[in-house]
Amino acid sequence: MAASSTSDRIRLATPADAPACADIYREAVLNGTGTFETEPPDVDEMRVRMGRILGVGRPWLVAERDGRLLGYAYMGQFREREAYRHFGETSVYVAPDAKGQGIGRRLLERLLVDAKAAGFTQAVAVIGDSGNQGSIALHTAGHQRPVHRIVTDNENADGKPALHRCQRQRKGPVRPGQFEHEHAVNMDPQPAPGN
Repeated sequence: MAASSTSDRIRLATPADAPACADIYREAVLNGTGTFETEPPDVDEMRVRMGRILGVGRPWLVAERDGRLLGYAYMGQFREREAYRHFGETSVYVAPDAKGQGIGRRLLERLLVDAKAAGFTQAVAVIGDSGNQGSIALHTAGHQRPVHRIVTDNENADGKPALHRCQRQRKGPVRPGQFEHEHAVNMDPQPAPGN
């Protein structure tokens, strides 16, 4: 694997990025459980999905190196009900040969900044497999804290797959009943105790 280089760039996605995003996502659908999809969407469907996010001012970012797209991340509204308008769900996907190079971390860091600017006050990551240690590590290092593990009916005896949810909350009061009763951390990153 090549290390990150000074030519790495994170930018807002455009419809022209849909083919590369679809390729990265196809690999995640076919070889993982985190997407909750069984059939990868085609390029046209990926463009539609991108348009839904970007069209309402939500962030969809891509990471590229030397003109090649290495990964992407976006923040969609957790649920499409009005009460969730400030509550986002993060999605981060990295090309297989670019994993372990910090691409996902840089995408998530920038995503959280852009999501805050777009009005999100909380962020949640739903991780679809207990074995997906890379995604769990990415989101917990990104100042999100695991809030609970959801055991599913199809969980194997070894505990996989199961859902993990990590959440981050912006500083400030949260009215009782405003969100699900869970522990969360601030959207404004704080250093870990002892750092």
